[in-house]
Formats: sequence, structure tokens, C-alpha cells
Amino acid sequence: MHKISRIEFENLSLDEQSELLTNQGQYLSWRSEGEYNIYLYELDDFFAQAWMNIKLGKIIRIECSKKG
Repeated sequence: MHKISRIEFENLSLDEQSELLTNQGQYLSWRSEGEYNIYLYELDDFFAQAWMNIKLGKIIRIECSKKG
């Protein structure tokens, strides 16, 4: 399995990012905020938050942040 950098991940399409999180990310937790469920994943050297719109039932954006 290829380690992916945050920059490489951010350059993928939203669908590719979602698939990678599902297949390679380590799910950590979730929270609810307004119309969204936000799922936190750890992926190699960074964290990713997947924002799912509850009404639409789909991820509308993914935000990344560095570890530490």
C-alpha cells in the first residue's frame, strides 16, 4: 500500500478522497454540527475530516490537517 502525502491527497477528486478514506483511512470518531455529520480519519501523516450532509446523504467536502 502506497503512503500518500497530504498534498497528494488534496489534489485528488472528492470521490477519490472518499474512496481512499474508506479503504485506507483509520476511522477515529465523528461529531454532529448542524446539517452535517463530520467523520474524522487518520491517514498516514495527516488527519482528514469528511463532512457528510445529512439531508443529501453524501460527503460534500473533506478537510485535511497536519498531525502534531
